[in-house]
Amino acid sequence: MKNLAKITTLSLLLFSLAVFSPVAKADSMSFVGVNGAVTPSGTEYVGPYTVSVNGTELPLFCLNLDRNMSVGQAWEANASLLSMGSSVEAKEAAILLSFMDLGQISAVDAQLEIWAILDHADALLNGLTPDMELNQKTALMYAMFNPGNRYNDAFYNEFTLFKSNDGTAQDFLGRSLPTTSTPEPASLLLLGTGLFSSAGMLYRRVRSK
Repeated sequence: MKNLAKITTLSLLLFSLAVFSPVAKADSMSFVGVNGAVTPSGTEYVGPYTVSVNGTELPLFCLNLDRNMSVGQAWEANASLLSMGSSVEAKEAAILLSFMDLGQISAVDAQLEIWAILDHADALLNGLTPDMELNQKTALMYAMFNPGNRYNDAFYNEFTLFKSNDGTAQDFLGRSLPTTSTPEPASLLLLGTGLFSSAGMLYRRVRSK
């Protein structure tokens, strides 16, 4: 009987782990279209691009000038909020987008400056100017040294990075969507284990009577 009780308890624990453990799920992305603006060279469209993420169309900027995409192309990506622990390149790109939001630079400038982070030579060929490079260096300084503690987790959490799973589609960055509060997986697991334990105790009490 004791062995049976142990087996039952172990089975319940394994069941709760299976039910409440988080499952990694990639986001379904598809390229919807461009906004019509081009680089000074006239050879590349610039962001914000319209990208569908799990059926919701978002305005996003791409990070990879050396990767080409076509309208209707679909791929899988993992989305993550930026934070102070994100890569310097991602934080620099977010700061450049904040410059654009403040009206300090245009969308064309922001896109070229973001491209220059990972592909400086191609960005130069497409019209990156000394003024744009100065903006880029300023953003890099902010991302690395955070003067005045202006760029903290609250700031970076306003941006989401969509990173291509296969490394061939473009990676995108944009403003984060509002999210509703959901229980953490660890809390759900603790709740499930507690419920099963309580049920087991109640069962033993009933049997003893």
